[in-house]
Amino acid sequence: MEDVDYVEVFVTAAISVVSYYSQEVIAEAVRAAAGALLAFETVDFGRPIYLSKFYEAIEAIEGVAFVTITEFRRAGSAVAVEPSGVLLFEDYELPTAAAAYGGGIRILPTGGF
Repeated sequence: MEDVDYVEVFVTAAISVVSYYSQEVIAEAVRAAAGALLAFETVDFGRPIYLSKFYEAIEAIEGVAFVTITEFRRAGSAVAVEPSGVLLFEDYELPTAAAAYGGGIRILPTGGF
């Protein structure tokens, strides 16, 4: 049996906030939704992570006008956004939120107040 290899997943989202919503409140909701997708209880060994799930989760938040994900990659990848929209992992690899991105995602908000 191989040792566990924790692989950081890096996600950056440019979010447009509806004018009458607070950037801070929306950013916190986005952080929670994205963090849930990368939570220890959600991920599993060898299971893929899908870019579409991040779009679904973020677009479902009231107050988000639109989102563009500008980074979706696993640690060590030179590609900013995985072209296939799927991050693949080996059976001994466990995806984890990038420690440098509090809450599992870096958020670049515009709009709102």
